[in-house]
Amino acid sequence: MHAEQVVLPVDGVARRPANLSVEEAAAVGVPFVTAWSALVEAGRVTAGEWVVVSGGAGAVGSAAIEIASARGAQVIALVREEGEAQRVDRAKVVAVAHSERGDLVEVVREATGGKGVDLALDGVGGVIYRHILDALADGGRMTIYSAAGGREVPLDRFELYRRRWQLVGVNTGMLDTGDCARILTDLAPLFETGQVRQRQPLEQHKLSAAASAYARVAGGAPPKVVLVPDARLS
Repeated sequence: MHAEQVVLPVDGVARRPANLSVEEAAAVGVPFVTAWSALVEAGRVTAGEWVVVSGGAGAVGSAAIEIASARGAQVIALVREEGEAQRVDRAKVVAVAHSERGDLVEVVREATGGKGVDLALDGVGGVIYRHILDALADGGRMTIYSAAGGREVPLDRFELYRRRWQLVGVNTGMLDTGDCARILTDLAPLFETGQVRQRQPLEQHKLSAAASAYARVAGGAPPKVVLVPDARLS
């Protein structure tokens, strides 16, 4: 359901960063809240750590790259193929791996001097799960926030405890408006100082044309689709 106006509790409202348009602010909510939850709250990323971000060309992946870089982490992006690699901000990543080539472990080992990464974000699912595990350092963490690419995977319990890995699930569907507002408030200074940016292209659709907007999303359109009250686009 969509509406031109909604009622929210006071603690569910966050101030919009001054350098974001209304449409840009609307587009950052889901991807940046998800990325922050996986990186900061569940992943406990710290400056200097090595981080793999899967889906690095997507909305959540690009947000995670922005946040990880702003917090001083060294980022390796995992994308599907070269076309996606071209959309990654190379100034904020040390290296890019391609899942179609199956070269994540090789890229990680070369970048980290054989150590592996401290934290990996899995927003894809089972098809890359083993590759990400093999890229983790001893004591490494993996945060999982999607299973679109496969739900069931084998897990060697002996390997898990001997290498001291941590696997953490992230379900942002459990967050309420207050939780999201708190995260967006923490992100606001990073937007305003330019440390993080909304890099996904935006595509605006009138609220009355919501059906065609959803069709664009269902068809895999790369831009972030934003619904705007008709009066703003008339």
